Amino acid sequence: MVDSIDYPIIDDIGSIPLPAYAREEDFKEMYWDLYKAVISGANWDELMLHRGFKSTIIRPIIDSFQLKINCGIEIPTYSRHWDMHTPFLFPIENYAIQPYHIDNTKARIIEVDILREYAKHHFEETGIKTQCRVSVTGALELYLKLKGFAVYKDIALNLARSINSFFKKAIYSDRYFETPVIAIDEPSIGIITFNLISDDDIVDILEKESSGLNQEIQIHLHSLAKSEIALNCKNIDVLTCEYASRTDQKIPKKILEKYDKFMRVGITRTNISNLIADQIEVGIPPKHFANDEGLISIIDSKNRIKKRYKEAIKYYGDRLRYVGPDCGLIGWQSHKVVSALLSRTVSAVKELR
Repeated sequence: MVDSIDYPIIDDIGSIPLPAYAREEDFKEMYWDLYKAVISGANWDELMLHRGFKSTIIRPIIDSFQLKINCGIEIPTYSRHWDMHTPFLFPIENYAIQPYHIDNTKARIIEVDILREYAKHHFEETGIKTQCRVSVTGALELYLKLKGFAVYKDIALNLARSINSFFKKAIYSDRYFETPVIAIDEPSIGIITFNLISDDDIVDILEKESSGLNQEIQIHLHSLAKSEIALNCKNIDVLTCEYASRTDQKIPKKILEKYDKFMRVGITRTNISNLIADQIEVGIPPKHFANDEGLISIIDSKNRIKKRYKEAIKYYGDRLRYVGPDCGLIGWQSHKVVSALLSRTVSAVKELR
């Protein structure tokens, strides 16, 4: 478990838009050049100084992570600038030793490697250890992208072995950098029906991808309709849900106590398309949301965030382990807008906590 003076801990789910100076096309093209350099054993000191990598990949990742720290996120997730599938499917498909089972020496989350190098310099300058939450897209979510709803368990287990390798290569604990929390990203569980496998099979898949890990393990869900699957996975410590936009997403506290599990609750809405649609419906013109100020205007008020937080505290009590925004910050256009949303969330929590 994570040691903390104050609970619940403020974290985020991960995704964030690129800084304004970064070009998405260049980032995605050069990302794989850096990935190949890392798995080939290139020296990190040299990679961090490489002009192209530094300006196109490394600086955007560090600046995005630093933004989260500056806003007060206590255990920020590494900067996720991709969709949730490609960073894992591309290496799994290109470096497989069996179908969808990656060579574990090739399973890298280079964002975490970059942040570890950053943490060394940050520690030297400030004496502060950097903590990072590591999120990996789960085997079922990857399977859904690859092959659809009909899940063959042997293939899913190979994907789970790959996910486990990504986690193990991204775990650090030293005086300047620590990854105390990891998260399996499985938003489709409880929303869609997987065919050919049972709930017990899904538990087996979750246990395979989370095996042999000593960190606190979250599972990120969008629906709690199938929460019993996560509750029955012995390795999972914390269930997460998108509560800010769906206040019906709850599990009875007594059930969490029965299974000895905890909750991470989203208290700030991030479903930007719905928020904009609601405003247009009441007469706000679409062009209002074409700039940062327009988007900042639809961020949840501090009072609304506090209300969601107080509801979660009242409902879960000491079983509430983490709070923060719902997922999907990558859609919020700019660092200025994301900074406003994160800062407001942190301020609301700290005023009450």
